Amino acid sequence: MLWDPRVQALARNLDKKQRDVWRFEWSDADAREKALAFFEGYYAECRARIDEQRRIEFRVQDGWGPLCEFLGVDVPTVVGDDGVRREIPFPRTNERGSLLKTRDK
Repeated sequence: MLWDPRVQALARNLDKKQRDVWRFEWSDADAREKALAFFEGYYAECRARIDEQRRIEFRVQDGWGPLCEFLGVDVPTVVGDDGVRREIPFPRTNERGSLLKTRDK
């Protein structure tokens, strides 16, 4: 599949878009520093453009609490087989460990 010309064309197109937007390539020796600088600048621009009352600086590590509070909704719950209502665990599908497990299947 990786040798399929269509897949290779798509990969080249995505690489070009990345270079055009982020101004670096992940293969650059200093890619991490360039990525951090790019995102820090982007976050600063967002902070400058969006009123503090209308934005949330959310860290997924904080779970449901801050997000639900900002949105003015209750933390999601579910009634278990035992009839007890419990908080639904915050999804962690994009954490490094989860991604590695998915990759290694």
